[in-house]
Amino acid sequence: MPRWACRLFLEVKAVRVERLQDISEDDAKAEGCIDMGDSAGDEFAALWESINGKRGYGWTMNPYVWCIEFEKIDSAE
Repeated sequence: MPRWACRLFLEVKAVRVERLQDISEDDAKAEGCIDMGDSAGDEFAALWESINGKRGYGWTMNPYVWCIEFEKIDSAE
């Protein structure tokens, strides 16, 4: 896509690899999970299992995952 056609610009702040079950409570909240009785981490685990469990990458497999932190910026310069 040409840069002039982009409506959203993201700046990558950090990239790291970690085990799935090492997700912090703050990171689970950043993923959009909220504390609804259980912790946000438990909500994230249930969400992960519902999306990836049937494909063989369930929560209990504890795979390595890429963690990419980014920030929305106003424009690409």
